[in-house]
Amino acid sequence: MTDTHHTNIPETSRRPHLDGPNRVRLLIGFIAALAVALTATLATWEPLPSPVTLRWWVLMPLFYVAEIAVVHIRFRREAHSMSLNEIPLVLGLFFAAPAELVVAQVTGALLVLIIHRRQPPIKLAFNVSQFALSAAVSVIVFRTIVGLGDPLSGIGAVAAILAVLVPLPMVAALISRVIQLMGGQVDAAEARNVLLLSSVGYTINAGLGLIAVHLIWLNPGSAWLAALPPVIVFLAYRSYVSQMSERARMTALYEATLDLHSTPQIDDALVAAANHACSMIDAEFADIVLFPNGTNALAYVTAVGPDNRRESMRPALVRPGESIYRNVINGCASARFTEPNEGPTSATPPVDNGIAVPLIDRGGGVIGLVVAANRLGDVSAFGRDDEELLATLASRIAVTLENGELKDSLAEVTELKEQLEQAARSKDQFIASISHELRTPLTAVVGLAHELTGGNAFISSEEAVELVALIADQSAELSYIVEDLLVAARADIGTLNLKMERVDLSAAIESVVAGHLSSADTAHVNTSRAPWSSYCRADSFRVRQILRNLVTNATRYGGDEIWMDVDQRETTVVITVADNGPGIPDGHEDLIFEPYGRVESGRVEPASVGLGLAVARQLAQLMNGELDYLRIADHTEFRLTLPRDQLGAATHTLPASSRSEPAIQPAIAAS
Repeated sequence: MTDTHHTNIPETSRRPHLDGPNRVRLLIGFIAALAVALTATLATWEPLPSPVTLRWWVLMPLFYVAEIAVVHIRFRREAHSMSLNEIPLVLGLFFAAPAELVVAQVTGALLVLIIHRRQPPIKLAFNVSQFALSAAVSVIVFRTIVGLGDPLSGIGAVAAILAVLVPLPMVAALISRVIQLMGGQVDAAEARNVLLLSSVGYTINAGLGLIAVHLIWLNPGSAWLAALPPVIVFLAYRSYVSQMSERARMTALYEATLDLHSTPQIDDALVAAANHACSMIDAEFADIVLFPNGTNALAYVTAVGPDNRRESMRPALVRPGESIYRNVINGCASARFTEPNEGPTSATPPVDNGIAVPLIDRGGGVIGLVVAANRLGDVSAFGRDDEELLATLASRIAVTLENGELKDSLAEVTELKEQLEQAARSKDQFIASISHELRTPLTAVVGLAHELTGGNAFISSEEAVELVALIADQSAELSYIVEDLLVAARADIGTLNLKMERVDLSAAIESVVAGHLSSADTAHVNTSRAPWSSYCRADSFRVRQILRNLVTNATRYGGDEIWMDVDQRETTVVITVADNGPGIPDGHEDLIFEPYGRVESGRVEPASVGLGLAVARQLAQLMNGELDYLRIADHTEFRLTLPRDQLGAATHTLPASSRSEPAIQPAIAAS
């Protein structure tokens, strides 16, 4: 009754363990092999001697209808389906050949999962395999017990009920195991509650099936009467659940409206609205996207889910393109979609199915989007009622945004006052830092140029070449500082353009290291751990800028050993820049990624404008990647993660014996 046969296996892009999907595939293969073996054994078994014999092609439509005619119930954060699947199962146990019963159930379920549920391959394979296994186990349990007496006696009733219930814990255990293999967690208490609810529902349906069996066995001409109890029960389920669902939706909408109007801060109100959007229509996550400067500029995303994701007014690049989101924006009308696609911004997770609703102001213009996606429980698609409910919530959000401009004015003034005071305190420090950072190489360039142009007869040709090389190095240093400042400014106002293409990381690393070795820095950079050929999807110029900043940071604040490593994963490439420097003080790890933030390392180094790591992380995130700091053993690592270019696989990797580990001293400090 409660459909534990279907599981919503987490998508591979959200898994924390790379080998999870392969383990799930092995488990599915084992289940399928066991089901085939049991079904092959059942092929030699004959039907029970009865006045009626049901062939598989008669039972299959019954299973198909039972799987379609379901009532969906929310239990906490999980979705479960109430079906009548056990009724045709009991009929098949009494009137069909065992092997044909298994074929009928698997075929009926397969059609539903493909046509109506549209499950991805890994979910489809798991559900079909465990359907076959549970059907075979039901037949074995039933035949083992029913042979002890008359099928129409109490022995037959006990055999049918146990045949329905015995596979239930086995299927629940398999579902839990799959969720764990994919990196999810199973609440043991909730699993027990679902198992108990399922047992009650299965027993009721088995009883309805036994009524149908007795009617057909004793009076085949009145077989049509067997359909009345299931139909009545189903309609009662549907009516009850519909009333409960409607009441829950209205309550949720009322609570969402109350939260929107009672929350003093707009950002907090948007987080609450995203939470309500998820709970009202059983979505895995919801994004509220605001377009302060038009739909082709930088957007601000407030998001809840999946898992522990929670963001408030995070800047992100808009990417509606010619997708369904663009149609929603242009048409000012909501839309449902069932095909996998990208989210409306770079901060949105992958979307399997969902609803997009525009936020429309009083003038009729679109000021944003509400996107709720990935139906929980995988038991049904989003419907028209869900779309209308989300559209109603979106209208409340739009009104709150317009009214909130007045309500939040005092809070904004207070916040701006504090920001101005902080800006005034840091202005002198920033001006001093940037002046020193620019003056040092500029003074060298001017001084060396005067030496060359002053007609000094004592300068030899070799010395002149050396002076020109120094001028080139200092000029490059100036250009790097200016480029970091420009990137920070353009990213803040949303005008930074990225050219996403296939990037050869080997060439990028070689270019950065070559430029580093040609400078005045003397620390050695070891790249022997990097594969010969690695590819990512990014902006090649910005990748080199990130790597240059990381190597420069390690050179300035690290030790005398710097090494780079490239790790190719299934969907990403991780470039590591590590060194054995003196370390970042505990509690200051986040400061190194703040613009103009610096951590004192205890070493005497020139002042730094403090933009290198901040710009590096910002660029990584704009290219759908990330930059992380880790302290491992007695060395420090900066790990740059970028999307892997699937067309560019590694052609050769150095053997493990050639990957030398440098002598490692204590950690690093950063600019």
